[in-house]
Amino acid sequence: MTKKIGSKYQILSIPFLVVGTIIMLICYFLMDRLDFFVHGALYEYGLIFDYEWANWYWNYSALIRDSILISLVAIIFALIFVIIQIASKKNFIKPFSSSLIVVRIFFAFVCFFSLLQLDTIVNHSLYSYGLQFSYDWAIPYWNMLAIFFGLFLMVILIDTISMLLVVSSESWFYSTIKPILTINSLLFFVGIAILFLSVYFNSSILVFIGLGCVFWGVILINIKSSKYVKEDLLLTATPSLMKSLRKIILELGYAGEAIYLPPKYLNNSESSKVFISETEKNIMPLPYQIQRNDKIFIKNPKGLLITPPGYDLSILFEKTLNTTFTQKDLGFFERKLRKLIVEDLEIAQNIQLEKTENSVYIKIENSAYRNMGTLSSAIACVLAKITGNLVIIENRETSKNDKIVNLYYRLFESAEL
Repeated sequence: MTKKIGSKYQILSIPFLVVGTIIMLICYFLMDRLDFFVHGALYEYGLIFDYEWANWYWNYSALIRDSILISLVAIIFALIFVIIQIASKKNFIKPFSSSLIVVRIFFAFVCFFSLLQLDTIVNHSLYSYGLQFSYDWAIPYWNMLAIFFGLFLMVILIDTISMLLVVSSESWFYSTIKPILTINSLLFFVGIAILFLSVYFNSSILVFIGLGCVFWGVILINIKSSKYVKEDLLLTATPSLMKSLRKIILELGYAGEAIYLPPKYLNNSESSKVFISETEKNIMPLPYQIQRNDKIFIKNPKGLLITPPGYDLSILFEKTLNTTFTQKDLGFFERKLRKLIVEDLEIAQNIQLEKTENSVYIKIENSAYRNMGTLSSAIACVLAKITGNLVIIENRETSKNDKIVNLYYRLFESAEL
């Protein structure tokens, strides 16, 4: 089983997609009314039928209808993928659903610009074929055109919101775009340029070439190279190492608590270290004593100085947020914690942080790290960096079904020991 966590916001995209689909269906049936108006009412104002203008009109009318149908098919599949994504909580489906929504946005633009071409035919070309201007036909026609433009723009807006809700994770969006920016941009913008040329030259071949380039450009935007780890493997990766480390420390006779050191104790402020005193009294060395000692065993006062097991994970936190915690405060970490753990790294389904003057409480629900040693250590590293205080993992409680973990951290200055 692969542990992937879905975003709750994605369910909000469903009503938006449904509303957009209803609007496109309305536009499809309104096209019959527009065709009846042009090929019926306008003949009463002197219009003479000619295949020269009729073929142009039929081509753009057919393009609008086909674009609406393609967008409807795309959005039906998008809805299916969104529902599967919400039900299974597997985020690798995001590229498929978001790509299909982008496809409908594109075809809504196609409808919009094709309608502009139809308007050019009616309001310019048809005067060469006997049409006489009159407000009797112009006002109903303009009203109908305004409704079309408004509906297509509404679909574009609704689908844009839907796509943002489906994607929902900003880091996913940027990590998707960054590695393949050049190739997808080239295909997409070349495709758009070809489509404009196809309108100018009235070439169906250029239309298909342009649509192909745009389609693959959109697909490449949503390609993401993801690495998945089976949950069973994740659960067994670190417990044995953590137990062995704990046993070694106890057999060496170090009885103190693991105290996470803030940057002022270290030569490299971006690193993390844990000091374990030989005695239960937790006698702490001064910052300068640690800074000039690069050894594991410290003699005065006696203790161990080791890299915590959660250090690498805390570095991953910084890379994911594109920041360094030494320049931030606890408020920043509190604001970003849920996005980091739930949306970006998908370590847990939910996480909450509560702080008091000298302690921090964190509640984690449905975490991929059932053995919480690494994650609790990583959070302790972060707390030491952002608060500038010494940090101790005071207690760790796990529910009977292992779904809820409560972490208690104590923060203090060395003088409080």
